[in-house]
Amino acid sequence: MTFLWPGLLTLLALLPFFGLLYWLIQQERHLGPRHRRLGLVAAARSPGLRRHVPPALFLAALALLLVALARPQIVTAQPQQHGTIILVFDVSASMAATDNAPTRLGAALAEAKTFIGERPEAIEIGLVAFSNDTVAQVAPTSDTKALFAALEALTPARSTSVGQGILAGLSLLALEPSSPTAAPGSAPAALVLFSDGENKLDPEPLDAARLAVPLGVRIYPVAFGSLKGTLLSVEGFLVHTQLEDEVLRDIADLTGGAYYDGGVQPDLQAVYRNLTLATVSEAAQLEVTNWVVAGALGVLLLGAACSLLWFGRLP
Repeated sequence: MTFLWPGLLTLLALLPFFGLLYWLIQQERHLGPRHRRLGLVAAARSPGLRRHVPPALFLAALALLLVALARPQIVTAQPQQHGTIILVFDVSASMAATDNAPTRLGAALAEAKTFIGERPEAIEIGLVAFSNDTVAQVAPTSDTKALFAALEALTPARSTSVGQGILAGLSLLALEPSSPTAAPGSAPAALVLFSDGENKLDPEPLDAARLAVPLGVRIYPVAFGSLKGTLLSVEGFLVHTQLEDEVLRDIADLTGGAYYDGGVQPDLQAVYRNLTLATVSEAAQLEVTNWVVAGALGVLLLGAACSLLWFGRLP
């Protein structure tokens, strides 16, 4: 047991004083005024033990009330719902294209910030950013500021490996395969993939996405760019880049997720709604002040009842 205000437990030092006071009062009663007048020092006949029960109960009730003042807490296992979503960001050079305003990456960051801002309390969010390799990673957290700071640091880099980004996102979940035919969405986790679908390096995106199937993890691709495409200056060369939506749609179909067009304000709240939350037991501090006060009142009432029943009065 711990206490929020442990310093108040020093008040328990008053209990011996009250015990001594009770003993002195009993001694005074035993001698009585007649004995004092006669100068006798012999003590009167000792009362029965029952006479001491109500005062003892009152003293115990006082002790409990003093403990309650310190606001006691106990550690208890509380069932909590929990889920995890990993945001997988494509930060390859093609994400600097301007067929989404201000850029594909800028539009993706705006959608991600809105998504994070609407996060339910039971869900933690992690972050992976990839180009030709994993360039940034944030473990699942409920710290919105840390996630926003990581998003602000993202800038377009080099070539693209969508498959590597998916693998990095799955590794951040640290899940064990449940079965080769696990139901889509059976895991309390999902990936949200922000990308234009262009892939230049191994592994193949669908091969990486197949690893999510036995884990029961859905992948929700959010596509940026246009099918028509645009020209992009890369290291002094003009390069044509366009949205390759087919592979992103295939990833969604394979894992039981959904494909979203990032240019039309997608309803990413559906990702939260469709996530299967796990119930886990977590240790939590539970304040039991009310219980201790209730116990003190119960002991106090018991003492009063004993006194009234045995002696017809309160002590």
